[in-house]
Order: sequence, then C-alpha cells, then structure tokens
Amino acid sequence: MISASLRYALLLSFFFPIIAWGIEVQIKILGLEKPLSTNVLAFLSLQQVQNHKDLTKQRIYLLHQQAPEEIRQALRPYGYFNPTIKANLQETPTTIITSYQITPGPPTKIVKIDFQINGPGKHAPIFNKAFPIKIGTILKQPAYEQAKQNLLARAVEHGYLDAHYTRHELLVDVKTNQAQIYLHLATGIQFRFGKITFLQNILDPNFLRRYPAFKTGDKFRHSKLLDLQSRLIDSEYFRLVEAKIQRDKAQDDLVPIEISLEPNAQDRYRTGIGFSTDTGPRISFDWTRRRIGNQGSRLNSELRLSAPSSLFKSSYIIPLQRPWQDFVILSLEAEHVDTETRKGNRIEINASHSISLSNDWRRTIAASYSYEIFEVDTETQTNYNLIPSITFSRIRQETKGFIRPGHSIKFQLLGAHSTLLSSSNFLQAHANANLIHGLGNKWRFLTRGKLGASLAKTIDDIPFSKRFFAGGDNSIRGYMLDQLGPKDSSGTIIGGRFLAVGSLELERKIWGNWSGAVFYDVGNAFDTEHGSFVTHGIGFGIRWLSPVGTVRIDLASALSFTDTPWRLHIVVGPEL
Repeated sequence: MISASLRYALLLSFFFPIIAWGIEVQIKILGLEKPLSTNVLAFLSLQQVQNHKDLTKQRIYLLHQQAPEEIRQALRPYGYFNPTIKANLQETPTTIITSYQITPGPPTKIVKIDFQINGPGKHAPIFNKAFPIKIGTILKQPAYEQAKQNLLARAVEHGYLDAHYTRHELLVDVKTNQAQIYLHLATGIQFRFGKITFLQNILDPNFLRRYPAFKTGDKFRHSKLLDLQSRLIDSEYFRLVEAKIQRDKAQDDLVPIEISLEPNAQDRYRTGIGFSTDTGPRISFDWTRRRIGNQGSRLNSELRLSAPSSLFKSSYIIPLQRPWQDFVILSLEAEHVDTETRKGNRIEINASHSISLSNDWRRTIAASYSYEIFEVDTETQTNYNLIPSITFSRIRQETKGFIRPGHSIKFQLLGAHSTLLSSSNFLQAHANANLIHGLGNKWRFLTRGKLGASLAKTIDDIPFSKRFFAGGDNSIRGYMLDQLGPKDSSGTIIGGRFLAVGSLELERKIWGNWSGAVFYDVGNAFDTEHGSFVTHGIGFGIRWLSPVGTVRIDLASALSFTDTPWRLHIVVGPEL
C-alpha cells in the first residue's frame, strides 16, 4: 500500500541525461516514491528515446508536451486516476531540464468484490482459498491480474482443463475513486489421466510405462506431467521430450497423454584434464553407451590417469521398477596406486542393488570380490576378499550454487571372513557427514566429519585398501595425501583400524561467484597397537563457483609438524 506521505511533495529526483545536438537533457520526477516513480519513467517516451542519435530539440519539446498524459497512464495501474501534474521545461546554452511535479491525488479503493466459483468443482478444496485482494485496499491492477492468472493456473494444475472466466471485470469510477471487481470462474469437470502413448521405437513401451508417477484413472496433475518430462530427459535416452494433453480426444473425464520422444545419440564420449594437489595433473576418458537392448540398460566406462593413482572402471547399469532412481549395477574396477604410503594394484568385481527410500535416503546393498597386492615397507601383502556391504546415504540442499543450507550423510557397514572365500577377517563401520549452514546472505558455516572403526585382531587382518589414513585435500589440510596414520617399528605409515577427522570452516562471499574462507582441521587415523596422535591443520583460501563445480584453493599450515611449510591445496568438485 502506498504510504500516506505521498500527500506531501517528496523531493525524490531521477536524472537521465540525453544528448541532443550537443545539449544535455535532464528528466526530473518529483513527488513520488517507488514503484510509482519507476513506472512513470517506464512510460515516458522522452526516457525511452534517450539513446537516439537523431534526437532534436523539436522532438524533445513534443515529447515533453506528451508527458503529462503518459504520467497519468503510468499511475492508473496503481489506483491513482486523478493526479495533479505540473510540467516545466528550462533551457540553458548546454542543458534542457524537464521536470514534473506530481501529486498522485486520492487513491482508488476497492468497494466491492464479486468473486464466484461455479461448476462441478465449486466445492473443491483448491478453490476454498479466499480471494487475495480485500475490500478497502487500494486498487493495484498488477496484483489483480496476478490473482486472476494464479487462480486459473491452479485450476488447470488440478485437472480442470476447461476452466475459464465467464466474467472478469474491473470497474473504476474515477469521480468517486472507487473500484469494483467481478470475477466468475466456471471450473468445468475435473479430468483424470487417460491412456499414455509414447511415440518412439527404441525402447520397450512396457519399460517406459514405469516412468510416470501416475496411472490411467488418476486425477490429472500438470506437475506430474512435468515430472515425467524431467525424468525422461534425465535418463539420457532421449534428446527431446514433448508431452501433449490431447483434450480433443478426451472420453468422459479421461484425457489421453501423448509423449513424443526423439532419441539421443547412442554413444557419448568425453575427455577431461584436471588437477588437484592430492593427485597432481590427471587425464580422464569417459564412454557411455546410453542404450543396450530395449529395457534401458546402459554401460559406462571411465579411465583416470595420474602419477599417484590410476583407475579403470566399467559399470553395467540395469534399471529396476522405478528406472529413474533404482538400479542394479555390475562393475569391474582396476586400480594402480603409487604414493608415499601405498604402492600396489587392486582389481575388483562388484554387484550392487541401489534404491531410493523416503526422505531422500538411498540404500545400497553390495557384494564385491577383490584381489590386491600392496607393498608395505619391504614386504609384499596379497589379499583376496569377498566383501558384502550395506550403505545408507542422503544428500539435501535447498539451493544450488552457493548452497545454504544443505547436508550429506553416509553410513556404511562392510566386512569379510576367511570362511567366505577371503584371506581377511574384519568388520568395519564408516560414518561421514557434511553440513552447510547459512549465516545471512553472505556468510556460511561449513563442517565436515569422518569416523571409522574396524573390528579386527590386528591391523594385519585388514587389507591395505581398507585401512584408514588421514591427510590431504579432503581430509586434514596442511599434510600430503595419506601422510598421517599409525606407523610400524621402522617408521612406515601402515594405516589404522580407526579414523576420526573433523573440519570447521567459515566462508564469506566477496564478489560475484568468489568467496573467501578460513578453516581448522583436526584428527588422524589411529590403532591401539601402533603410535599415532591427534594432528591439526589451519589455513585460509578462496572459492570460485564455476560451471563445473566449486573450485577450492587453500593454503594450510600443518600445526603438528614444525618442519612442514605451508601447503597448497586445489580441489574441484561438489561441496556435498
């Protein structure tokens, strides 16, 4: 509602220079507050031609004469039909000044609202909401038009596809400054989903029928149709997805839906070059066959090469009853590791069953069989293990980009036993959590924690790839990758049966997609039979929200090692 202070001449001015034959032109709007002043400027023709090179004095005088009528038009949508306008033009050798002293006059108020819902949907709960405009308020035509659009959109969303206004009038008496609203909506019948037809020839229609979250006979919801489009696009089977509501083919209250699908290319190839301080420069190759057969299966293979670690992984993905979120995955993985603490090779086959649960939780049950050879100090250790596991995870974020708030949680239980085709005996639990909390518009608080515990007689009962280490870009900054952990009698880091790592970080936006941060990391990997101690790292860094994820560049000091200089950490990837 416009403040009563509009009755006074508020000396609010807006200056917009225009050059005409070497003369500067200024436009002054006096006596109005926003949004009235903004709308007046938008209506003024003199303002709209400010950048025209051929603007002449004669044109300026003509547009100045038109300005009062344009100002009246600009004030009407906000309920002011009887303004007083004093237009003035002054000219100096170098400047033309046009000023408009405006008193908006008494506002037009709504004295009557005749709002009716008629038809079969008259008593539907979605129409029980009161009309958002009230008697006695100042007429604002943008609010009236928005209310009309919202009501009709709500009707269509809930299946009243024939809904229309039998009367929609806004009557204004400019003499008495009174307005009346007449709004009558005829709902028509509420439609239900009819037959769903997929126009394509690459996948089994019965497979595609798993995608809709509705079936024939369900009440029509436009949002469910949009969700179906999103799921089909995200599947990568199709390049183009178009949904058509075939209202003209409806039978009774069943409206058919036609989905036109244009196939994507069957193969996708990607290459990438990256860098992090844990791995150094790296090259990646990725190949995805989007469709194998007509039941939606697909194959993804990737190769990542870097000096300390190289990985090849190929996964065959079989969609289940809810193909957009539930899968069986069969994979083959081979890894070569050559770091300060780990040297060796590992090959693994894996079968997993991953489904989405309620409240954004995901459960993955898996079984893997691995064979690994690692060098520990001067000895070579060989392990082969059948490792079943169960994982529960959740990721939630309310916004994209500069996330606030958001969190990720992951719990995992895994193990192996010598009676089940394994050379090791252990049971292991993991718990990881990341939390982002917004502090106003520019500040964020980020915390991260990783916990791990192993049930095993000694560290030798745990294969090297399953032992806990600390240090690195995503662990305790200020230290090299896997630099921290229990050591044997010769001083070699051999990993531990336990892990406790935490991080606290305060971040502030600086400019655009850039922000600065300070952080403190603490923790280590531990083992009761080998010495280790709590380590600390502290530092600062900058963040850049790039199109491919957040780029984190940090300088960190290893507080627990006196002879360690500041270490640079560079990471690119998601925050959760």
